[in-house]
Amino acid sequence: MKKRHSKPGIYIEAELLDAKAFQELTRRDLDVYFLFLRKRQVKNLGQGQGKRREKVVLNNGQIIFPYREAEEALRMKPGSFTRCLDHLIELGFIEIARPGGFCAGANEPALYTISERWRKYGKPDFKETPRKKKSVRVGFQNKRVPYGKS
Repeated sequence: MKKRHSKPGIYIEAELLDAKAFQELTRRDLDVYFLFLRKRQVKNLGQGQGKRREKVVLNNGQIIFPYREAEEALRMKPGSFTRCLDHLIELGFIEIARPGGFCAGANEPALYTISERWRKYGKPDFKETPRKKKSVRVGFQNKRVPYGKS
């Protein structure tokens, strides 16, 4: 008997497909979410066989998905990718573990977590965690004084 070698892929529970949050995803949101799921490193734990085994995501909180990759893999512009990320966070599919940005002379990528908050979407105990937007300060923040007066 030959040993089966499974090809890398993603496993989607029927519960996810039936979830209210999943029904609200756009096609582009799904493209991004499925790429997030492909980046997971899943390990089976404990007793049971096959699908019934408890699974844990080994790299949760360490998933990197740069804008450049979304542009190359999905032909998605940065603005579209940002909207997809915002929607996935809003519905409870992903969370930002560490925001990216320019820090200590290096451009650090954002780190993401695959979330299970979608299970409670639409219920009273659902916790909204919108993405924190970076504020941009433009110009001076001083009070404006009319010309000729001090």
